[in-house]
Amino acid sequence: MRYVVMPETMKELDGRAVREAGMPSMVLMENAAAAAEGVLEELHPMGRGWFVCGTGNNGGDGLALARRLHTRGRQVFVAVAGREERMSPDCRQNMNILMHAGISPVWIGDMEEWKRFFNPQAGDFLVDGLFGTGLDRPLEGIYGEIVSAMNASELPILALDIPSGVFGASGQVEGDAVQAEATVTFEHMKPGLLLYPGRAYAGQLFVRPIGLFVQPEEGFDGRMWEAEDVASAIPPRTNNSHKNSYGSVGVIAGSLGMMGAGRLAALSALRAGAGLVTLACPRSLQPEAAFDREIMTWPCAEENGSFGMTSLEDVLAMAEGKDALVIGPGLGKNPSIRMLIRNILDNIQIPIILDADGLNQMTGDLKNLGDRGAPVVLTPHPGEMARLLSWKAAEVVMDPIAAVEALHQQTGATALIKGSTTVIKGRGIINYHMGGNPGMATAGSGDVLSGIIGALLARGLDGVKAACCGAFLHGLAGDMAAAELGMDAMIASDIIAHLAGAYQKLAEAYS
Repeated sequence: MRYVVMPETMKELDGRAVREAGMPSMVLMENAAAAAEGVLEELHPMGRGWFVCGTGNNGGDGLALARRLHTRGRQVFVAVAGREERMSPDCRQNMNILMHAGISPVWIGDMEEWKRFFNPQAGDFLVDGLFGTGLDRPLEGIYGEIVSAMNASELPILALDIPSGVFGASGQVEGDAVQAEATVTFEHMKPGLLLYPGRAYAGQLFVRPIGLFVQPEEGFDGRMWEAEDVASAIPPRTNNSHKNSYGSVGVIAGSLGMMGAGRLAALSALRAGAGLVTLACPRSLQPEAAFDREIMTWPCAEENGSFGMTSLEDVLAMAEGKDALVIGPGLGKNPSIRMLIRNILDNIQIPIILDADGLNQMTGDLKNLGDRGAPVVLTPHPGEMARLLSWKAAEVVMDPIAAVEALHQQTGATALIKGSTTVIKGRGIINYHMGGNPGMATAGSGDVLSGIIGALLARGLDGVKAACCGAFLHGLAGDMAAAELGMDAMIASDIIAHLAGAYQKLAEAYS
């Protein structure tokens, strides 16, 4: 499990390591420089480097790294931007050590001094040590101009902890920010490296320990699930088992013209390991729903090719004996679907995932889901999340952490917001998933995710684990599909087709 911490939590950890563990702050800075040196040796084992440092501890990391390379015979050019009286004690001490090692940094106060200092033809890479993860404001004045010049140089840039200009807590960028080839962050990931647009500025991510040996007093802020975590969370199959051992999923989905959404959700649930899957459908659409041989169908009373309150008796009958329900893909806009879903939520005490039209239908009526006695997982995309919260879509995109926290607080359900970085919140800390690719931005991809999570709920995972493992499997299968087919031609059923391979990769990770 890889943990994610907010900038203020990282500051707390640094302070506690010094106060409680007796770890000198200069040792922590030296450890950070050593960790960055290892990454730099991997990326650029030869060549000359330009170092652009600030006056805070991030700058101190850069100065220590420059000195380490210099003492090993590498040529370095070092600049410090800012006012000398604002230099932190550890940064000042590292500058003194660097000067005694024979390198005198150039102070940069304006762009004329920068132009006299910087010659991209004389170096092979840049190191960004201007600002760390605590930045939460736009770069102003000389700092923005320096960053713009660094980016324009086209030299590869290694950012220390986070690219300067990216907000550490949110990944937001207002104005200029370093476009890094790679970022080495220390001890734990930061949200700004996981969330867009910050993730796009970070380049290749390296997480390196620096020897803190302490944990936050209030616990970690978030975690990022990896293959080993997912593999260990999904119950293994045993020799002495049968189809009922792996859960029965009911899928309530589809309507006239959108039956494909239901079929995708149902087939993905089966591919994700459910023992049985039953697709409830409007009666007139049963021939289309029955196209997939392994999927059982359950015809329901309908209202003009759609579910509605007249479907309730049939839906309740279908749900008997099921271990989880998937509700929503392709349900349509029939107003009485809202009452149908409300009755299901009130009368069926099994895990439920609510997605797509199910979410749209229930906007404003999703309170107290945490009191049902069985988990509910909500999986909106940013537009659906905005409607559920009465926010603007841009606000959701800007702060997905706040969005999932608000939806969880309002509903009591596990909230998953779909996107390039998936963010999940249930009881406990925030969860992140970075897998997947742009080829998955295709019709039906969300329906596939719903089916996968439904299968994991039926197999006994709680809401948070089912959402996290489902997002991981979905992204991994999508990445495998893209590797084989390319992203432009991918369709949702390609993700389903690669779920078997995704499970095989999990098995390899866990073996």
